[in-house]
Amino acid sequence: MQAPSALLSGRYRFKSRLDAGTKAPTWLADDEQTGKTVVASALPTARVAALLGVVGLKHAHLAAIIEIVDSPEPEALPDGAPAGGAVIVAEQVAGKTLHQALKAARLTPAEAITLWIRLCQGVVALHASGGAHGAISPRSIVIEPAGGRPGPIVTQLLAPTSGAYCAPERLQGRGPSAADDTWALHATLFSAVTGSPPFRGDTKDQLLKSIASGQLQRLKDLGVQDEGLHELLSLGLVANTARRRGSADQLIEALERWEPRSEVASEWEDIATVVASNTEDIAKAKMPDLTAADLDAALRTIAGSARSMGITVEGV
Repeated sequence: MQAPSALLSGRYRFKSRLDAGTKAPTWLADDEQTGKTVVASALPTARVAALLGVVGLKHAHLAAIIEIVDSPEPEALPDGAPAGGAVIVAEQVAGKTLHQALKAARLTPAEAITLWIRLCQGVVALHASGGAHGAISPRSIVIEPAGGRPGPIVTQLLAPTSGAYCAPERLQGRGPSAADDTWALHATLFSAVTGSPPFRGDTKDQLLKSIASGQLQRLKDLGVQDEGLHELLSLGLVANTARRRGSADQLIEALERWEPRSEVASEWEDIATVVASNTEDIAKAKMPDLTAADLDAALRTIAGSARSMGITVEGV
């Protein structure tokens, strides 16, 4: 890479192209004011509006945007930088991304939910400042930051828009929004525990068709036996915005209430309901075999036996 003749914004010196699998041309640069390495990405002007309010925002789980340089001088840009637009300068966060981690192993639901509560807290702060990320994906989530910083961290890298993590309205051409980020948080959590995007489709049209017809892949079909988590995720991945969980705040609340629940557990819950509704009939039928003095005592005996097997009995 041929170094530009001038410093960007009088302080940033480009040093190498960053091959991060992003759609935006991205480089590492030296900040001669602080002595730190930063990440600089060329953005179209339309993308900048969603980020102006968050310049300087600091949060443990967000990579800080240091500066947005609008219409930079051509002599300050490296070869290959698009003319016009803007350059976003952000904190460099080294470490293992979710995309890299999933090549080795997926996360357990418990591991993922602990991380995603923190991740959502960072996104809530971003939205509260009037911003929207617009490109949350496995490539932009660093789950194991270098240097001992707690993860995960949402970086500002703009992942390729395959659409796998975009809300349907984004696929239809709308710009970045808090609602789109919230969809992406659900979609990346789905990928974290399964290793797969939530919907199948190689093109935007195929993805839109899958989303519109409710073809969300089931966790159990991907080896994750947790019906409660599937229900939690499905509420954030429906096409109808009126029925969709629409904010990162709401997702945090749902994640904090989550408890592991397998399909087997769900079946036992159905059995428990049946047992509870028929306890008196069972007690009457078993009275000759019980030492209970009366029907009430027999009811308590039957209920106690059911509870000892982990079945919830109500009304006894």
